[in-house]
Amino acid sequence: MKCPKCGRELIQSEKNPEYWLCFTCKQKYKKKRQTYSNIPEKEVRAAGEAKVKRRYSQMLEAEEQSKKKKRSKKSSKNDIDNYDDGGSIVPLVVLGVLIIIVAALIAYMYFK
Repeated sequence: MKCPKCGRELIQSEKNPEYWLCFTCKQKYKKKRQTYSNIPEKEVRAAGEAKVKRRYSQMLEAEEQSKKKKRSKKSSKNDIDNYDDGGSIVPLVVLGVLIIIVAALIAYMYFK
């Protein structure tokens, strides 16, 4: 570590190892612990990581349970019921009719 004023090497104090001494400037400096503003303390990080891991495992368990429920529902239905996904057929019919109307309109305008 170097002295901020003169730039010479600092020597660690024998009495108190927290302090560094500069014999040229006759100053003592306390070595600051390097911290980063965007990284929390180790205890806080560990608690946060444990919380995230716990919630992730809960999410996986819930997903696995929902898959088991779906499997049990599908296996209990008849083969014909397994084909139907539970949706309505009305939107498909309306869409088919609209496609036919648009195709007829295009054909009418083309041959006019």
